[in-house]
Amino acid sequence: MNRQLLVPTALIGVAALVSAVGIGNHGGQTVVVVGDSLTAQSEAQIGLVLTADDRRPIVEGRSGSSITNRNAVFDWSARINQLAALHPAVVVIELGTNDCGNCGQDLDAAIDQLLAPLRHVERVVWLTAQTDVEVTTDPAAVNEALRKATVRWPNLQILGIAGLFAGHPEWPTGDGVHFNDAGSTELATLLRRAIDAPSPPDDVQSPLV
Repeated sequence: MNRQLLVPTALIGVAALVSAVGIGNHGGQTVVVVGDSLTAQSEAQIGLVLTADDRRPIVEGRSGSSITNRNAVFDWSARINQLAALHPAVVVIELGTNDCGNCGQDLDAAIDQLLAPLRHVERVVWLTAQTDVEVTTDPAAVNEALRKATVRWPNLQILGIAGLFAGHPEWPTGDGVHFNDAGSTELATLLRRAIDAPSPPDDVQSPLV
């Protein structure tokens, strides 16, 4: 009797996993995801859901990295130039948590420096900075700089992150900034949905921050 129950239970488990990550048919499109520690700790989950969508994910996170690289942690401009040469279908950028909102023109110029090599990529999705954490100085200003960049870069879409985690205190870790395994899975699912279903223009111009 127990053996008879093992097969359907296993099938239920597989079905639940497939339902969670989905199965797509995207012809092995290359999708690049870059970011700071939020991406670094979620690399496995992001890679899983994008691979399940029949995409070829390249996921790279550098803890402490930023848009401006004022902290000299990692120069994303050089790396994004290299990744752009792979002709990805979509590029996702998760940077801004370690930046300051009062960087002025330096922030705008740094955003443009990262986006310039991606001008021929069909879609670039950039996640907003979290507004309810203490790491970022004036994250609303960072998000406003990203919103303004959509005017200069028509292939840029802004993806609000705040709405996803609102009402889910169980997903962040104790520092309130980073995610536990469940939170990382939710982040990966958010990215997958954004890649599969582009936001309408109104949402792009007025991101949830």
